[in-house]
Amino acid sequence: MTEYSRAPEVEKIATRLIRTVAEHKPLADAQIVYVWRDEATRSAGRITLAKARRVGGLNAFLINASAGLVDSSANVPLFVIEVARNTWARLKTAQRTALVDHELCHLRCFKDDDGELTLSLVGHDLEEFAQIVRRHGMWKADVALFGAEVAEQLALAVDEAAGFLDSEDGAE
Repeated sequence: MTEYSRAPEVEKIATRLIRTVAEHKPLADAQIVYVWRDEATRSAGRITLAKARRVGGLNAFLINASAGLVDSSANVPLFVIEVARNTWARLKTAQRTALVDHELCHLRCFKDDDGELTLSLVGHDLEEFAQIVRRHGMWKADVALFGAEVAEQLALAVDEAAGFLDSEDGAE
């Protein structure tokens, strides 16, 4: 049976990112619950390191009621970021930050004209196969935009003499 618990390490990183990354600042108005999942799951044959969810309705009520909110705020939707503890343990500091940043990118929060908080989830910028890019190049605008971002990062990595890539906090 899967076990869940609070994830204070994840929350600490997320709080810093929400405070310092312009794109995440609107999330300061949202309630976000951070939880560990004891073991990673698989989706389409790949390990799922983390997952972001929007929770509403009865589930939001139950989460908020268990936190002691029993007034009308108990029905307010919230976000949950679930992180696989077993894979987190193998990540370096920079990778942990990137993972939390990635999950926060899935979350959107804004106030409508009535001041009501609206929460939604956002998909990834790119869904593509490497073999399609290999055979057909930058065939769509989203592929080209993503490719340009990757090219810029590769140029930066070369400019930094690859020292970062071998450091303790670098990618594996």
